[in-house]
Amino acid sequence: MATEASYVITYVLAKHKNPYRDGKVFKEAFLEGSEKLFSNFKNKSEILNAIKDLQLSRRTVTRRIKDMNKNVTRQLEDDIQSCRFFSLQFDESTDIVDTAQLIVAQPKKLFGKISKAEIIAFLDTLREKHEQLEDPVWVKKLAFLKDFMGHYNSLNLQLQGKGKNIIELFSSVNALKAKLKLFASQLKRQNFKYFPYLEKHIKLTGECNTEMFCSELENFNQEFERRFANLNNLQPIFEFISFPFGEFDNEDISSNLAHTFQLNSSDLELEILTIQSDIILKARANENYFWNLSPEEKYPLLRLMAIRIFAFFGSTYLCEAAFSQMKNIKSQFRSSLTDDHLMASIRLCISDYKPNFTRLVEIECHASTSKN
Repeated sequence: MATEASYVITYVLAKHKNPYRDGKVFKEAFLEGSEKLFSNFKNKSEILNAIKDLQLSRRTVTRRIKDMNKNVTRQLEDDIQSCRFFSLQFDESTDIVDTAQLIVAQPKKLFGKISKAEIIAFLDTLREKHEQLEDPVWVKKLAFLKDFMGHYNSLNLQLQGKGKNIIELFSSVNALKAKLKLFASQLKRQNFKYFPYLEKHIKLTGECNTEMFCSELENFNQEFERRFANLNNLQPIFEFISFPFGEFDNEDISSNLAHTFQLNSSDLELEILTIQSDIILKARANENYFWNLSPEEKYPLLRLMAIRIFAFFGSTYLCEAAFSQMKNIKSQFRSSLTDDHLMASIRLCISDYKPNFTRLVEIECHASTSKN
Protein backbone atom coordinates (compact mmCIF):
# COMPACT_ATOMS: atom_id res chain seq x y z
CA MET A 1 0.00 0.00 0.00
CA ALA A 2 2.78 2.46 0.90
CA THR A 3 4.55 1.83 -2.41
CA GLU A 4 1.40 2.45 -4.47
CA ALA A 5 0.63 5.56 -2.41
CA SER A 6 4.15 6.78 -3.14
CA TYR A 7 3.51 6.39 -6.86
CA VAL A 8 0.15 8.19 -6.65
CA ILE A 9 1.62 11.13 -4.72
CA THR A 10 4.55 11.37 -7.12
CA TYR A 11 2.10 11.41 -10.03
CA VAL A 12 0.24 14.32 -8.42
CA LEU A 13 3.55 16.17 -8.00
CA ALA A 14 4.33 15.60 -11.68
CA LYS A 15 0.87 16.75 -12.78
CA HIS A 16 1.36 20.00 -10.88
CA LYS A 17 4.94 20.46 -12.17
CA ASN A 18 6.43 20.38 -8.66
CA PRO A 19 10.17 19.85 -8.11
CA TYR A 20 11.14 16.30 -7.18
CA ARG A 21 12.34 17.43 -3.75
CA ASP A 22 8.78 18.48 -2.85
CA GLY A 23 8.04 14.85 -2.01
CA LYS A 24 9.77 15.32 1.35
CA VAL A 25 7.86 18.56 1.94
CA PHE A 26 4.57 16.80 1.21
CA LYS A 27 5.43 13.99 3.63
CA GLU A 28 6.39 16.45 6.35
CA ALA A 29 3.17 18.44 5.89
CA PHE A 30 1.15 15.21 5.83
CA LEU A 31 2.67 14.10 9.13
CA GLU A 32 2.20 17.47 10.84
CA GLY A 33 -1.41 17.72 9.71
CA SER A 34 -2.19 14.14 10.66
CA GLU A 35 -1.12 14.78 14.25
CA LYS A 36 -4.11 17.10 14.58
CA LEU A 37 -6.48 15.52 12.04
CA PHE A 38 -6.36 12.05 13.61
CA SER A 39 -5.79 13.10 17.22
CA ASN A 40 -8.96 11.35 18.45
CA PHE A 41 -8.56 8.22 16.35
CA LYS A 42 -7.78 5.00 18.22
CA ASN A 43 -5.44 3.86 15.45
CA LYS A 44 -3.64 7.21 15.22
CA SER A 45 -0.23 5.62 15.72
CA GLU A 46 -0.86 3.14 12.89
CA ILE A 47 -1.84 5.99 10.57
CA LEU A 48 1.25 8.01 11.44
CA ASN A 49 3.49 4.98 10.98
CA ALA A 50 1.94 4.37 7.56
CA ILE A 51 2.70 7.96 6.58
CA LYS A 52 6.26 7.64 7.89
CA ASP A 53 6.70 4.57 5.68
CA LEU A 54 5.93 6.62 2.55
CA GLN A 55 8.99 6.73 0.30
CA LEU A 56 9.13 10.29 -1.02
CA SER A 57 12.78 11.25 -1.02
CA ARG A 58 14.08 13.19 -4.00
CA ARG A 59 15.83 10.06 -5.30
CA THR A 60 12.69 7.94 -4.90
CA VAL A 61 10.47 10.53 -6.59
CA THR A 62 12.95 10.73 -9.48
CA ARG A 63 12.86 6.95 -9.87
CA ARG A 64 9.04 6.91 -9.68
CA ILE A 65 8.82 9.59 -12.38
CA LYS A 66 11.08 7.49 -14.61
CA ASP A 67 9.04 4.31 -14.02
CA MET A 68 5.70 6.01 -14.66
CA ASN A 69 7.04 7.60 -17.81
CA LYS A 70 7.99 4.15 -19.11
CA ASN A 71 4.56 2.81 -18.20
CA VAL A 72 2.69 5.64 -19.93
CA THR A 73 4.95 5.38 -22.97
CA ARG A 74 4.22 1.66 -23.22
CA GLN A 75 0.47 2.35 -23.11
CA LEU A 76 0.88 4.86 -25.93
CA GLU A 77 2.98 2.42 -27.98
CA ASP A 78 0.38 -0.32 -27.50
CA ASP A 79 -2.36 1.99 -28.73
CA ILE A 80 -0.28 3.05 -31.73
CA GLN A 81 0.20 -0.58 -32.66
CA SER A 82 -3.57 -1.00 -32.82
CA CYS A 83 -4.07 2.13 -34.96
CA ARG A 84 -4.45 1.84 -38.71
CA PHE A 85 -3.59 5.52 -39.12
CA PHE A 86 -2.25 8.23 -36.84
CA SER A 87 -0.77 11.71 -37.19
CA LEU A 88 2.39 13.18 -35.73
CA GLN A 89 2.99 16.77 -34.78
CA PHE A 90 6.52 18.21 -34.60
CA ASP A 91 7.69 21.50 -33.13
CA GLU A 92 10.94 22.79 -31.68
CA SER A 93 11.80 25.34 -29.04
CA THR A 94 14.53 26.02 -26.49
CA ASP A 95 14.39 25.62 -22.72
CA ILE A 96 15.66 27.95 -20.00
CA VAL A 97 19.31 27.09 -20.75
CA ASP A 98 18.87 27.41 -24.55
CA THR A 99 18.93 23.66 -25.12
CA ALA A 100 16.93 22.76 -28.22
CA GLN A 101 13.91 20.59 -27.37
CA LEU A 102 11.82 18.74 -29.96
CA ILE A 103 8.20 17.95 -29.13
CA VAL A 104 6.45 15.15 -30.99
CA ALA A 105 2.74 14.99 -30.27
CA GLN A 106 0.27 12.37 -31.36
CA PRO A 107 -3.24 12.90 -31.52
CA LYS A 108 -5.82 38.26 -25.25
CA LYS A 109 -7.59 41.01 -25.22
CA LEU A 110 -5.87 44.25 -26.36
CA PHE A 111 -7.28 46.43 -23.62
CA GLY A 112 -9.33 46.21 -20.50
CA LYS A 113 -11.99 48.75 -19.55
CA ILE A 114 -9.67 51.75 -19.64
CA SER A 115 -10.90 54.98 -21.16
CA LYS A 116 -8.98 57.15 -23.60
CA ALA A 117 -8.83 59.94 -21.00
CA GLU A 118 -7.25 57.57 -18.46
CA ILE A 119 -4.62 56.49 -20.99
CA ILE A 120 -3.77 60.11 -21.80
CA ALA A 121 -3.57 60.97 -18.11
CA PHE A 122 -1.26 58.02 -17.50
CA LEU A 123 1.00 59.03 -20.40
CA ASP A 124 1.07 62.59 -19.07
CA THR A 125 2.43 61.35 -15.74
CA LEU A 126 5.22 59.65 -17.70
CA ARG A 127 5.71 62.77 -19.80
CA GLU A 128 5.15 60.68 -22.90
CA LYS A 129 3.80 62.13 -26.15
CA HIS A 130 0.34 61.04 -27.24
CA GLU A 131 -0.43 62.97 -30.42
CA GLN A 132 -1.95 59.87 -32.03
CA LEU A 133 -4.54 59.58 -29.27
CA GLU A 134 -5.63 63.11 -30.15
CA ASP A 135 -6.08 62.13 -33.81
CA PRO A 136 -9.73 61.01 -34.28
CA VAL A 137 -8.92 58.98 -37.41
CA TRP A 138 -6.14 57.07 -35.63
CA VAL A 139 -8.40 56.44 -32.62
CA LYS A 140 -11.11 55.05 -34.90
CA LYS A 141 -8.56 52.70 -36.46
CA LEU A 142 -7.57 51.56 -32.99
CA ALA A 143 -11.24 51.01 -32.05
CA PHE A 144 -11.77 49.01 -35.25
CA LEU A 145 -8.71 46.89 -34.43
CA LYS A 146 -9.99 46.18 -30.92
CA ASP A 147 -13.40 45.08 -32.23
CA PHE A 148 -11.84 42.98 -34.97
CA MET A 149 -9.37 41.27 -32.62
CA GLY A 150 -12.30 40.28 -30.41
CA HIS A 151 -13.73 38.27 -33.32
CA TYR A 152 -10.30 36.92 -34.25
CA ASN A 153 -9.53 35.85 -30.68
CA SER A 154 -12.80 33.90 -30.64
CA LEU A 155 -11.46 31.86 -33.55
CA ASN A 156 -8.16 31.32 -31.71
CA LEU A 157 -10.03 29.90 -28.72
CA GLN A 158 -12.01 27.56 -30.97
CA LEU A 159 -8.77 26.25 -32.50
CA GLN A 160 -7.33 25.38 -29.09
CA GLY A 161 -7.86 22.32 -26.96
CA LYS A 162 -7.45 18.57 -27.21
CA GLY A 163 -9.59 16.16 -29.15
CA LYS A 164 -10.62 18.50 -31.97
CA ASN A 165 -10.51 17.06 -35.46
CA ILE A 166 -9.56 18.86 -38.65
CA ILE A 167 -13.16 19.15 -39.85
CA GLU A 168 -14.22 21.03 -36.70
CA LEU A 169 -11.29 23.43 -37.04
CA PHE A 170 -11.86 23.95 -40.75
CA SER A 171 -15.50 24.76 -40.00
CA SER A 172 -14.41 27.40 -37.47
CA VAL A 173 -12.12 29.02 -40.05
CA ASN A 174 -14.90 29.01 -42.65
CA ALA A 175 -17.26 30.61 -40.15
CA LEU A 176 -14.88 33.52 -39.60
CA LYS A 177 -14.46 33.97 -43.36
CA ALA A 178 -18.24 34.21 -43.71
CA LYS A 179 -18.39 36.68 -40.82
CA LEU A 180 -15.73 38.88 -42.44
CA LYS A 181 -17.91 39.21 -45.55
CA LEU A 182 -20.91 40.08 -43.38
CA PHE A 183 -18.89 42.66 -41.43
CA ALA A 184 -17.66 44.35 -44.61
CA SER A 185 -21.17 44.43 -46.05
CA GLN A 186 -22.61 46.00 -42.90
CA LEU A 187 -19.84 48.55 -42.50
CA LYS A 188 -20.49 49.77 -46.04
CA ARG A 189 -24.05 50.49 -44.89
CA GLN A 190 -22.81 52.25 -41.72
CA ASN A 191 -24.05 49.37 -39.56
CA PHE A 192 -21.68 48.94 -36.61
CA LYS A 193 -23.49 46.38 -34.43
CA TYR A 194 -20.48 44.02 -34.54
CA PHE A 195 -18.03 46.89 -33.97
CA PRO A 196 -19.27 48.58 -30.76
CA TYR A 197 -16.01 50.40 -29.94
CA LEU A 198 -15.78 51.84 -33.44
CA GLU A 199 -19.42 52.91 -33.25
CA LYS A 200 -18.80 54.61 -29.93
CA HIS A 201 -15.92 56.71 -31.29
CA ILE A 202 -17.81 57.59 -34.47
CA LYS A 203 -20.69 58.93 -32.34
CA LEU A 204 -18.20 61.06 -30.42
CA THR A 205 -16.26 62.43 -33.39
CA GLY A 206 -18.69 62.23 -36.31
CA GLU A 207 -18.96 60.04 -39.37
CA CYS A 208 -15.95 58.50 -41.05
CA ASN A 209 -15.16 56.79 -44.30
CA THR A 210 -15.59 53.06 -43.60
CA GLU A 211 -14.04 52.01 -46.91
CA MET A 212 -10.61 51.62 -45.31
CA PHE A 213 -12.07 49.21 -42.75
CA CYS A 214 -13.92 47.25 -45.43
CA SER A 215 -10.70 47.05 -47.40
CA GLU A 216 -8.84 45.67 -44.35
CA LEU A 217 -11.51 43.00 -43.86
CA GLU A 218 -11.31 41.99 -47.52
CA ASN A 219 -7.50 41.83 -47.35
CA PHE A 220 -7.71 39.63 -44.29
CA ASN A 221 -10.22 37.35 -46.00
CA GLN A 222 -7.94 37.04 -49.02
CA GLU A 223 -5.04 36.14 -46.74
CA PHE A 224 -7.18 33.43 -45.14
CA GLU A 225 -8.01 32.07 -48.57
CA ARG A 226 -4.32 31.95 -49.45
CA ARG A 227 -3.19 30.31 -46.22
CA PHE A 228 -5.94 27.69 -46.26
CA ALA A 229 -5.94 27.05 -50.01
CA ASN A 230 -4.95 23.39 -49.58
CA LEU A 231 -7.72 22.79 -47.05
CA ASN A 232 -10.23 24.54 -49.29
CA ASN A 233 -9.62 21.81 -51.86
CA LEU A 234 -10.64 19.25 -49.24
CA GLN A 235 -13.94 20.94 -48.34
CA PRO A 236 -16.12 18.64 -50.52
CA ILE A 237 -14.49 15.65 -48.84
CA PHE A 238 -15.04 17.10 -45.36
CA GLU A 239 -18.69 17.72 -46.18
CA PHE A 240 -19.15 14.16 -47.43
CA ILE A 241 -17.43 12.62 -44.40
CA SER A 242 -19.54 14.75 -42.04
CA PHE A 243 -22.82 13.77 -43.73
CA PRO A 244 -22.60 11.27 -46.61
CA PHE A 245 -26.36 11.42 -47.17
CA GLY A 246 -26.37 14.95 -48.60
CA GLU A 247 -26.86 15.88 -52.23
CA PHE A 248 -23.58 15.10 -53.99
CA ASP A 249 -22.59 14.34 -57.54
CA ASN A 250 -21.51 10.79 -56.77
CA GLU A 251 -19.22 10.57 -59.77
CA ASP A 252 -17.42 13.80 -58.83
CA ILE A 253 -17.10 12.98 -55.14
CA SER A 254 -15.87 9.43 -55.79
CA SER A 255 -13.31 10.77 -58.28
CA ASN A 256 -12.17 13.40 -55.77
CA LEU A 257 -11.87 10.86 -52.96
CA ALA A 258 -10.06 8.36 -55.17
CA HIS A 259 -7.54 10.97 -56.31
CA THR A 260 -6.90 12.30 -52.78
CA PHE A 261 -6.52 8.92 -51.08
CA GLN A 262 -5.23 6.85 -54.00
CA LEU A 263 -8.25 4.54 -54.03
CA ASN A 264 -10.26 2.86 -56.79
CA SER A 265 -12.85 5.33 -58.11
CA SER A 266 -15.32 2.71 -59.37
CA ASP A 267 -15.36 0.79 -56.11
CA LEU A 268 -15.78 4.01 -54.15
CA GLU A 269 -18.72 5.09 -56.27
CA LEU A 270 -20.49 1.81 -55.61
CA GLU A 271 -19.88 2.10 -51.85
CA ILE A 272 -21.23 5.67 -51.89
CA LEU A 273 -24.40 4.57 -53.66
CA THR A 274 -24.79 1.70 -51.20
CA ILE A 275 -24.36 3.79 -48.06
CA GLN A 276 -26.69 6.50 -49.33
CA SER A 277 -29.36 3.82 -49.69
CA ASP A 278 -28.70 2.39 -46.23
CA ILE A 279 -31.83 3.32 -44.27
CA ILE A 280 -30.51 2.05 -40.93
CA LEU A 281 -27.25 4.03 -41.12
CA LYS A 282 -29.04 7.15 -42.35
CA ALA A 283 -31.22 7.08 -39.23
CA ARG A 284 -28.04 7.15 -37.13
CA ALA A 285 -26.18 9.76 -39.18
CA ASN A 286 -26.10 12.31 -36.35
CA GLU A 287 -24.65 9.93 -33.77
CA ASN A 288 -21.08 10.29 -32.56
CA TYR A 289 -18.50 8.05 -34.21
CA PHE A 290 -20.88 7.41 -37.10
CA TRP A 291 -18.21 5.73 -39.21
CA ASN A 292 -17.54 3.20 -36.46
CA LEU A 293 -21.16 2.11 -36.88
CA SER A 294 -20.73 1.34 -40.58
CA PRO A 295 -19.73 -2.31 -41.20
CA GLU A 296 -16.14 -2.54 -42.43
CA GLU A 297 -16.89 -5.53 -44.65
CA LYS A 298 -19.61 -3.50 -46.38
CA TYR A 299 -17.83 -0.12 -46.62
CA PRO A 300 -14.08 -0.87 -46.44
CA LEU A 301 -12.92 2.08 -48.57
CA LEU A 302 -15.18 4.69 -47.00
CA ARG A 303 -14.24 3.62 -43.48
CA LEU A 304 -10.56 3.65 -44.43
CA MET A 305 -10.87 7.17 -45.78
CA ALA A 306 -12.85 8.44 -42.76
CA ILE A 307 -10.29 7.04 -40.32
CA ARG A 308 -7.47 8.76 -42.18
CA ILE A 309 -9.24 12.13 -42.12
CA PHE A 310 -10.09 11.97 -38.42
CA ALA A 311 -6.44 11.11 -37.73
CA PHE A 312 -5.31 14.48 -39.12
CA PHE A 313 -4.16 17.18 -36.73
CA GLY A 314 -5.96 20.47 -37.24
CA SER A 315 -3.47 22.66 -35.37
CA THR A 316 -0.17 22.62 -33.45
CA TYR A 317 -1.98 23.22 -30.16
CA LEU A 318 -0.59 20.11 -28.43
CA CYS A 319 3.02 21.06 -29.15
CA GLU A 320 2.46 24.65 -28.07
CA ALA A 321 0.80 23.48 -24.86
CA ALA A 322 3.73 21.12 -24.19
CA PHE A 323 6.27 23.94 -24.61
CA SER A 324 4.24 26.11 -22.27
CA GLN A 325 4.42 23.39 -19.59
CA MET A 326 8.13 22.86 -20.35
CA LYS A 327 8.90 26.46 -19.39
CA ASN A 328 7.11 25.93 -16.07
CA ILE A 329 8.85 22.64 -15.35
CA LYS A 330 12.40 23.60 -16.38
CA SER A 331 12.50 27.06 -14.87
CA GLN A 332 15.38 29.15 -13.57
CA PHE A 333 15.01 27.26 -10.29
CA ARG A 334 15.28 23.83 -12.00
CA SER A 335 17.68 24.66 -14.81
CA SER A 336 19.83 21.59 -14.13
CA LEU A 337 16.98 19.17 -14.94
CA THR A 338 18.25 16.59 -17.43
CA ASP A 339 16.62 16.09 -20.83
CA ASP A 340 15.41 12.62 -19.83
CA HIS A 341 13.83 13.87 -16.61
CA LEU A 342 12.34 16.86 -18.44
CA MET A 343 10.77 14.59 -21.05
CA ALA A 344 9.33 12.30 -18.37
CA SER A 345 7.94 15.24 -16.39
CA ILE A 346 6.31 16.81 -19.46
CA ARG A 347 4.72 13.53 -20.53
CA LEU A 348 3.21 12.84 -17.11
CA CYS A 349 2.01 16.42 -16.86
CA ILE A 350 0.17 16.67 -20.18
CA SER A 351 -0.64 13.10 -21.20
CA ASP A 352 -4.17 11.73 -21.03
CA TYR A 353 -2.66 8.37 -20.14
CA LYS A 354 -2.55 7.54 -16.43
CA PRO A 355 0.12 5.23 -15.00
CA ASN A 356 -0.97 1.72 -14.07
CA PHE A 357 -0.01 1.96 -10.41
CA THR A 358 -0.89 -1.65 -9.63
CA ARG A 359 1.39 -2.90 -12.40
CA LEU A 360 4.22 -0.60 -11.25
CA VAL A 361 4.01 -1.96 -7.71
CA GLU A 362 4.07 -5.54 -9.02
CA ILE A 363 7.20 -4.81 -11.06
CA GLU A 364 8.93 -3.20 -8.06
CA CYS A 365 7.99 -6.08 -5.73
CA HIS A 366 9.24 -8.59 -8.30
CA ALA A 367 12.52 -6.69 -8.62
CA SER A 368 12.96 -6.63 -4.83
CA THR A 369 12.23 -10.36 -4.59
CA SER A 370 14.73 -11.17 -7.34
CA LYS A 371 17.46 -9.27 -5.50
CA ASN A 372 16.78 -11.22 -2.34
